[in-house]
Amino acid sequence: MKRGGLVVLLAACNQVYGLDPTVLVDAVPPDAAPSCDRELAFGPQLHQAVYQRCNSYTIAVDTQRALAVCTSDLRRYPAEGPRDAPLEEVVVEGFDPTVLLTPQLFPEGDRAVFTRPLANLLPEFVVYKRRNGAWQIAYTLLAADYDDSIGTPSRRPNAHIMHSRPNTGAVDEYVEAAPDVWTLVRSYTPAELGTISLYTPFNLTPDGLHVVFLAYLPGGEIVVLHAQRDSVDTPFGPGVPVMGIPRSAGTPFMTHDCGRVYLSGLSSIFYAQQR
Repeated sequence: MKRGGLVVLLAACNQVYGLDPTVLVDAVPPDAAPSCDRELAFGPQLHQAVYQRCNSYTIAVDTQRALAVCTSDLRRYPAEGPRDAPLEEVVVEGFDPTVLLTPQLFPEGDRAVFTRPLANLLPEFVVYKRRNGAWQIAYTLLAADYDDSIGTPSRRPNAHIMHSRPNTGAVDEYVEAAPDVWTLVRSYTPAELGTISLYTPFNLTPDGLHVVFLAYLPGGEIVVLHAQRDSVDTPFGPGVPVMGIPRSAGTPFMTHDCGRVYLSGLSSIFYAQQR
């Protein structure tokens, strides 16, 4: 990237993401090992991981590959590739570039959940499996309503996933009690998670002990919240603000070790490093 372009992006990044200060730099290794066992704080720098116009960027920890939906010349397409590297278009069964199709990778990398609208415009959450270099439909996980979203799942056995239902005011947590069989284990109100709005995915870490999501606080402030628990057998409590993540992060994705939070903007994929 040219230096002049870096300066322009830096100024735009401050305006779009609302960080003060925000510094865009080349990716560097962390100074210390990240940890999920302390209060999470990131930044103040945003690192540009991929210069590509993509969103819904998630990473499978076992394969270190990423999946996202990208846009080029007004055309939307699913794309995948190594973590922090350019993404290439991939075949997804039933993909329609005219509708919103957002993926969430399982930690193992062999499955993904796609949000897929139906003919009546109501979405459904569909599990796809990786076969022969393409993503193929396996089964419908859940039917959904307008504005519903699904977050990144945890690892199996007993994988967990969270279904946000803003029109009914609840977040449902499911467990894969048997292969490809999902059971509702608990529901949360917005207040129980520390937000007043549920228009966001609730993204789990692979162990299912941490969740990050975009929250709207009673005073109107928009923040990224992090909630944790000691066991997947217990519910999450209210989330606490994650310091250093832009307030317009959209759908933040946190890595398995809580070391990075990925977000999209300015025709790029960025990440913030734990500090």
